[in-house]
Amino acid sequence: MIGELKLTALKARLASIGIPAELIGEGVLICGAGARRDRPTDNIEETVAVRKTGRGKVELEGNVSSVYYTVRREIYGLHALVAA
Repeated sequence: MIGELKLTALKARLASIGIPAELIGEGVLICGAGARRDRPTDNIEETVAVRKTGRGKVELEGNVSSVYYTVRREIYGLHALVAA
């Protein structure tokens, strides 16, 4: 992947498709059910964390779910992919 991930851009993109996301610290974005502060989390399995661990390095952590695959697809959409 080429490019630097901007978590604020990812948050806006996820909001536009109906997935709640909340920045909880420098370099961490919580997406899905766990990002909703206004109501208790009934389905924590639908929560994904996106972490920037270094220059150009991104970690996607969470249970495999529809939210996980949607967040992953949106991250890929924000980058240029190079086939080797």
